[in-house]
Amino acid sequence: MKRFTLVAFLATLASIAASLLALKGGFVNPEAEIFIPHYLKTIPVPQKIFSPEHTDWGLYQARELSYFFDWLDCRFIAFSCSLGIPHFLSLTHYAGCALIGLALGYFARSALNLPTGISLGLMGLWLTSPCVLLGGSFYRSAKMLAAAALLFAGMSSWLYLKARIGSRAGLIYLASNVLFLVLAALADRQGAFLGAAIALWFAIRSVAFRDASCAQLSAAAFLSVAVGAVYAYWLGPLAIRHFDGHLPSLEYMRVPLRKAMTDIQGLKDLFWYGPTAVVQEVSATLGGLPWLPLLLGMGWLGWHLASGHQGASGAWKNRVLVAVWYLMPLLVFMAMYSLMAVRHGDVVRLQDFKIIYYPLPLAALTVLVLSLAVASLRRGGRVSISTLTVLVWVLVAGNIGNLPHNRFLYSTGTYAEEIRAAPATLAMLKARSVPATASPAIRAIAEADGFLMSKRP
Repeated sequence: MKRFTLVAFLATLASIAASLLALKGGFVNPEAEIFIPHYLKTIPVPQKIFSPEHTDWGLYQARELSYFFDWLDCRFIAFSCSLGIPHFLSLTHYAGCALIGLALGYFARSALNLPTGISLGLMGLWLTSPCVLLGGSFYRSAKMLAAAALLFAGMSSWLYLKARIGSRAGLIYLASNVLFLVLAALADRQGAFLGAAIALWFAIRSVAFRDASCAQLSAAAFLSVAVGAVYAYWLGPLAIRHFDGHLPSLEYMRVPLRKAMTDIQGLKDLFWYGPTAVVQEVSATLGGLPWLPLLLGMGWLGWHLASGHQGASGAWKNRVLVAVWYLMPLLVFMAMYSLMAVRHGDVVRLQDFKIIYYPLPLAALTVLVLSLAVASLRRGGRVSISTLTVLVWVLVAGNIGNLPHNRFLYSTGTYAEEIRAAPATLAMLKARSVPATASPAIRAIAEADGFLMSKRP
C-alpha cells in the first residue's frame, strides 16, 4: 500500500504540473472582471458572499457556499501576485482535482480491492480528463465542489450498502451520505438536482427489490434535499436580506418549460442537447471514445450488471427493466443537461464549457461508475483483470493523446482573445507596474492589501 500511495501522489503532482504547463498561468475570464474586484473589496466576508448582484449577475441560485471558495481563490491569486508569482489559477480547482483523484484511487484499491495497476489507471482517467487539465483558470468553484461532494456521496452510499444495517460503520456512512448531499446542494444547482434524482433512484430500487438499505439511503437523500430546499427558499434569501439589504428574486431558479415547449430551439434543447452533450462529455472523459462503441459499451455493461441482479431472474423483460434501472443515472444527466440548456441558453452550448467547467460532476461520477463496473466484471469472471487493466490504460492514453486537440479547441474558442492577452497581463503584474487603463480585475489585484505596485497613467 505504501508503494501505491507514493505512485498515487506522484501521479497527482504530474497531472497538476501538466495542467500548469498547458495553461501557462491561466487567463482573466470576462466574468472574473466583476468577481475579482468584488471579492478583493475591503468589506466583511459575509457581505461579499451574500451579494448575488456581484457574485452571480443578480441571478440568485442558492450556491453561496461556492462563493466562499471563489473568495478564497481570489485571495490566493492576490497573495501569489504579491509574492511576485502572478497567475489567474484556481486553488479550489487543483485541490479538488487532487482530492477526487486520490479518493478514486484509494476507493478502487481499498474498497473495491482492485489491483494496483487498474486502480492507478482509473485514477489516471480523472487526472487526464480535459476538464481537469484545462479547467484551472479562475472562474467559479461551484461545479468542482459539487463534483467532490457527489463523488463522496456515491462512495458512502456504496459503503453503506455493504455494511450491516444498524452497525456503527453503517450509521457513519449514512450520516456522511446526508452531509455530502447537503454540501452538493449548497454548492451548485447540479448538486441539488442530482441529490433529488438519487433519492428517487434509491426509492425505486427499495420498492422494486424490497431493499431496506436502499430505503434508508433514499430517506437520507430526501432529507438532504429538504435541507437544501430550506436554505434555497428561506435561509439563503434571509441571509442576503441581512447582509445585502434586499430579498433576491427566485425567478432564475425556475426552468421556463412552457416557453421551451413552444420554441424550436427550446424543443431542440429539451430532446436533443442533453443526450448529445452527455455522450460527448463521457466520451471526452473516457479517452475520446467514438460515440457508437461508447453507446454499445454502455448498453452491454447495463445488460451485464442486470444479469447478476436478483431482480432480473425469470423473463428477459425483467432483465431489461433492471438494465434500464442501472442506466437511469445516465438518463438523469441527460435530462439535467437539457434543462440547463433551456435555462442558461447559449452558455452551456459553448464548446469551451463542454471541456472545462460543466463536465466536472459528470466526469467524476463517470469514473466512479466505471470503477464499480470493473469490480463487477472482475467478480463475474467474464473479463480477465489483465484485459480490464489494458482497456483502462488505453483510455488514459487516449486522454493524453487528445490533450493537444482539446487545448487547441480551448485556446481558439470563446476566450481566445483573453488567452492571447494573458502573457502580457501576467508580465505587467510581475513587473509591478499597472497602468490606470488596466482592466478592473487587474487594478483590484494591484490595489489589494500588501501590494506595492506603481500605477502610471
